[in-house]
Amino acid sequence: MAVSLWNDTFTIVFTLSDGVYNGKTWEEKAAYTGSLKSAIRHAFNKHPAATADFYTSEGYWLKQIWWY
Repeated sequence: MAVSLWNDTFTIVFTLSDGVYNGKTWEEKAAYTGSLKSAIRHAFNKHPAATADFYTSEGYWLKQIWWY
């Protein structure tokens, strides 16, 4: 199957933190099927503050986005 940014199963790897002062972080993975644009929108809605790395179904890294 060819990789497409319009229709693929993206793996989203969230890096989450419990706060600025504690400094503890952990990762959470999620899969999303659809376009990259909708996967980014899904990531924003899932966690109010996080860093997210997006990968294609074949494991290629596409983008890292962070918001706080």
